[in-house]
Amino acid sequence: MIRNVPLTAVQAAVYKELSSNIRGYNVYDDSTPFEDGELVDSRYLVIGETTGKPSSAKRDCPVWEVTVNINAFSNYHGKKELDEMLDDIVQVLTGSAELEQIEIAGYYFHGLEIDMVEAFKEEYEDGTVWQHGVVRVIVKVEQKEM
Repeated sequence: MIRNVPLTAVQAAVYKELSSNIRGYNVYDDSTPFEDGELVDSRYLVIGETTGKPSSAKRDCPVWEVTVNINAFSNYHGKKELDEMLDDIVQVLTGSAELEQIEIAGYYFHGLEIDMVEAFKEEYEDGTVWQHGVVRVIVKVEQKEM
């Protein structure tokens, strides 16, 4: 029987890994860093949309696949800085997964895979240009017995 949905637990674990291991820019948990209507960072990460799908027929301890989108933003003119940020995300999360360092409250960690990496430019009416990238990861977890 499914008792808990792991979205918050997985998002918190991803946030912890990124914010503990990435230097030089901030990681935000589903918010944009504004102060008085102005952006305070020239580059940053935002943990975005999450989805969860039960992937097991086991009713007592379901296995879930949780997809987490990590957005990277940079106002650097060119893709170099953004590409480095995307690389940081992938290195931190895959490295932590390989070392089995990812702890998810209430769940057993069964693995992490990179689903896709994307980079594109966002141009705004005021002439501002931001580089925007997305790393989509799939985290497999099994609910601990209650």
